[in-house]
Amino acid sequence: MEDFFVEESKYLAIWMEGRMLFGDLMKTIHPRNCKTIKTVTR
Repeated sequence: MEDFFVEESKYLAIWMEGRMLFGDLMKTIHPRNCKTIKTVTR
């Protein structure tokens, strides 16, 4: 089971990082829609 949790946390970290990058990308493209995107991704 420990290996499973290690894999899970690894994927979670990658997902969180990807989400942050996606958020930054959207901010640069559509600064006005920043609030909307944050609400949607939450």
